[in-house]
Amino acid sequence: MTRKQKEKLNCSRQTKRTTRKQKKKLNLS
Repeated sequence: MTRKQKEKLNCSRQTKRTTRKQKKKLNLS
């Protein structure tokens, strides 16, 4: 795997995490 590929994977994982957190926050509020 190249560095760029790893970076893309990390980015996608982070976005998924943030969206999940945001959804939970939206549901709470």
